[in-house]
Amino acid sequence: MLRSKMDVQNDAQVPSTSKTPVISATGDAQAVYLELYQQSVRFQNLLGQNDDANVTVYLPNVTEAKGLTFSFVLFDQDGDADFIVADNDESLDWGGDYTLDLEDDCLTLRSDGMSWVVVENDIA
Repeated sequence: MLRSKMDVQNDAQVPSTSKTPVISATGDAQAVYLELYQQSVRFQNLLGQNDDANVTVYLPNVTEAKGLTFSFVLFDQDGDADFIVADNDESLDWGGDYTLDLEDDCLTLRSDGMSWVVVENDIA
């Protein structure tokens, strides 16, 4: 079966063909590695996924992402899992990982080739 770009994928470990992936908490701890084209990411934690199994999303390599901007928003939070945005420990001046845990939390980061620069941090 072919997937359209609008399909919501419930397993964050399955590579998304969409430029705007929806990453869902599945009840298990997850690590998701973004591709350069996945610059807008939406998180959701559906009712029933109420454990503490967090989802860690790793940014692409800061050098390869030079000039690109990545945006994250938690649009549906009905559980206890947090969504963590992390670098790959190769960027300069990384201030620590960012945790989106409340509905409407959002974060925008831009790569200057050496560091991830915070463009917007609206995390409550």
